[in-house]
Amino acid sequence: MKNLAKIFLTVCLLAGFAFGAKSQSIGINADGAVPDGSALVDVSSTTKGALIPRMTQAQIEAIEAPADGLMAYCITDDKYYLFSGAEAVWKEISYGAETIVQPFVCGATFKDARDGKVYSTVQIDAQCWMKENLAYLPSVVGPATYDIYAPKYYVYGYDGTDVSSAKATYNYQTYGVMYNYEAALISCPAGWHFSTNQEFQTLITYLGGTIIAGGKMKETGTAHWADPNEGATNSSGFTALPGGEIYYLGEFRYLSTWAIFWSNSNILKPAYYGLRNNNSVIVKYEVTQTFNWRARSVRCVKD
Repeated sequence: MKNLAKIFLTVCLLAGFAFGAKSQSIGINADGAVPDGSALVDVSSTTKGALIPRMTQAQIEAIEAPADGLMAYCITDDKYYLFSGAEAVWKEISYGAETIVQPFVCGATFKDARDGKVYSTVQIDAQCWMKENLAYLPSVVGPATYDIYAPKYYVYGYDGTDVSSAKATYNYQTYGVMYNYEAALISCPAGWHFSTNQEFQTLITYLGGTIIAGGKMKETGTAHWADPNEGATNSSGFTALPGGEIYYLGEFRYLSTWAIFWSNSNILKPAYYGLRNNNSVIVKYEVTQTFNWRARSVRCVKD
């Protein structure tokens, strides 16, 4: 296979230099078959295939000035794409049919290829946020199992190790997953990242400062927030949900009264942000690494 690939690349390069001024066909095969006259390069084999570049969705979308007809294989969703220069979009190619796939625009939904979970998104100033708590759950443990250095995943109120059972709970479907700090660092999907301390600070400043920003971020009403959910307008569209945390070892706390989000900051002194049901404030807290076992919600930001 390697030899065939090398021959293919060599012949293509030679064709560009040696035959650039002539209309000739080049055949790459093992049986000496004459190449088809309509093709510049005719590759045939009954035992091997050809590979085109394989990239993530984010890498494909990042290609600068893609040529009309450019092809790539997307490893994010396991599909082939062709760039249409006339329409300036990547088109999914599937079994002879084409589905137009527009580049991601914030405000649209995003599907996590790892588990099929679909997230709503929101543009707030220059930042694109998921407007739902991250719900990626590769494994799950009960609240009495903790670790400072290894990733651990939890669902509020669930004390077990079966992922399917945890995902079937109301709390998972509403509030997502709680992550210790190590899990938070690695859990956002490709093309997104764990929200940083600076991104939270930028968001808070844009929304008018710590005293009022929390109200602009909280989901309105009391379907999920406990009374009085003071000052909640959700004018930003962030839609903060009060998913609580694991506070003491083995103890879930603050569901419906406190939305608590880790931020990607100094691992020795990580920061998290809290919004409560009884005011409009968002508060930054810092702890030492010894408290990285605590589990909290995560919001991802688009790269």
